[in-house]
Amino acid sequence: MTNRVNENYLDFDGDQSILDGKPFTGIGFLEHPDHSLKREFNYLDGFEHGLCQEWYSNGQLKRKWTAVRGQAKGTVYQWHENGEKKSVGEYDFGVETAYKEWDEKGELIIDRKIDENSNLYSYLMDMKEKRG
Repeated sequence: MTNRVNENYLDFDGDQSILDGKPFTGIGFLEHPDHSLKREFNYLDGFEHGLCQEWYSNGQLKRKWTAVRGQAKGTVYQWHENGEKKSVGEYDFGVETAYKEWDEKGELIIDRKIDENSNLYSYLMDMKEKRG
């Protein structure tokens, strides 16, 4: 049985989420004042790990991504409250490698990629080499 806990009952020790003195593994959630779901994150050994999702109070999905030991991995999707796509970002080891953002009318307003000559890119390549 999966342990599902309101995140208000979790403690924090550095970067880890703790329940009853131990790193939390299970599903953490928060609710809006009307008790609709605000967020639901999977945790493993105290870190966000797996599917993470957030919602607006009207029930519209706000953000969705996959975390690996507390860092975004892969594609992070965001939507405006009206349901229009807000942004799509690509992440590796928590580093943004590409990002696009649209306004509420669907017009592209930001389009960027990581600079391959930057220190951040060098850090990312080092991380990939060390951890695969």
